[in-house]
Amino acid sequence: LMLNLLIEAGIGFMAGLSGVTFPGPVFIFILQQSLVKGFKSGFIAMIAHSLVGLVILVLVLITGITAIFGSPTFQFYMGLVGGLSLVTLGLLISKNSNRQIPTLKPNDKSADVCRPFIGGVVVSISNPAFFLWWAVIGLPMLGQAQDFAGMMGIYAWTVGILIALFLWYGGISFIASRGKNHVSN
Repeated sequence: LMLNLLIEAGIGFMAGLSGVTFPGPVFIFILQQSLVKGFKSGFIAMIAHSLVGLVILVLVLITGITAIFGSPTFQFYMGLVGGLSLVTLGLLISKNSNRQIPTLKPNDKSADVCRPFIGGVVVSISNPAFFLWWAVIGLPMLGQAQDFAGMMGIYAWTVGILIALFLWYGGISFIASRGKNHVSN
């Protein structure tokens, strides 16, 4: 059983890397938060993204709504909403691209915890690739983890994914927050 759990954690880790290493809106948001507000804000945005994934996982397990994620109608509407959100985000980023990165003080009101957390949630749920990943990769692997090692397999798989998220996005946040001082505009 222990070997099966380690295998599932490894599979979860690789599955997690398949999602997080693909640059997208979550990556950009965490990078932006880390550059503008520092490591803590990038880390909080990553926590928000992780919690959205965990909520989806729990909802899937409790309700058995796997058929909804695979439905062409759901995928169409998620793609439409997510696509419009990405276009809007892209336009906002383009509009502000020539501005210098602001320096914030720790007691600045705009550096509070809610903004990176809420932003992380919004960017995650408006990203069509997030739900596509769950429909195409996450749910089938979740079923495989359960078949292979039962409920403990699902836990191990989830731990593997969370490790991938924390290592990748945490590393990006750390490097970006430290590196901005060494790059000239």
